[in-house]
Amino acid sequence: MVLTTEQRLRIASVYDKAAADKMGIPPQQRAAFARKANWIRMLARIRAKKDAAIATAASKETGPQEARREAASEKQAPSNGAQAPKARFGTLAEQLEKARAAAGARPQKNGPGTWGPRGTTSRDTC
Repeated sequence: MVLTTEQRLRIASVYDKAAADKMGIPPQQRAAFARKANWIRMLARIRAKKDAAIATAASKETGPQEARREAASEKQAPSNGAQAPKARFGTLAEQLEKARAAAGARPQKNGPGTWGPRGTTSRDTC
């Protein structure tokens, strides 16, 4: 399940509150809650950076004029008053393809001689 940055920060705050509860929770459990809060807060920062990178990559692809037009069209409501939900991101495969293209990575090929785990090739494992 993918959580948004805000959801992760809310979860971290709940763990912080549990870590601060000195009356009802043993010290070992409070320390574990504090570590968990720090971990989830770190994941929230990573997610925020990924979202920002995707947003900047999308704005570079469309250009500034296109991005302004899209932002203006999102602000306008349909004439019947209903707002249709708009997908912000494509499928996972599309996101990976965009990220790899932005990083300049070559598409992976399958078959003999391709790199596997621990720096071995598929020929080495036979």
